[in-house]
Amino acid sequence: MSATFMLRNALARSGSAGGASVTVGLSSVDPISIPEAARAIGMSERTLQRATQRVLGTSPVRFVQDMRVEQAAHLLRTTDLSLEAISRQVGYEHANTLRVLLRERTGQTIRTLRGRTGARHDKPAGPPRGGGEPG
Repeated sequence: MSATFMLRNALARSGSAGGASVTVGLSSVDPISIPEAARAIGMSERTLQRATQRVLGTSPVRFVQDMRVEQAAHLLRTTDLSLEAISRQVGYEHANTLRVLLRERTGQTIRTLRGRTGARHDKPAGPPRGGGEPG
């Protein structure tokens, strides 16, 4: 599942994007390039940063990180994909980068986000020990 956010739509609410479109692919492993995004929208890097701060209340990089963390948290809750697979899917090359961001932004561990507090989920429960009914 690939998540894409149209930065232009958020900025267009204030008239800052001038109708141009920039697609920030959240599944890309490449870091967001603010200079490239600004050129694509047709504004200076500083103007893009100010407009994003004014409209979204955050920096462009922080906004993309937040979108990636939100998507990753959703995948952790709803799939059994490994953290490594989820990391790559939302745009991080290293799972530890995502692990740190998830902890910082959500205040929760991977296990908590998965809804697991006991035994490891990826190991099926075996038959009860003793092989029979209590006697």
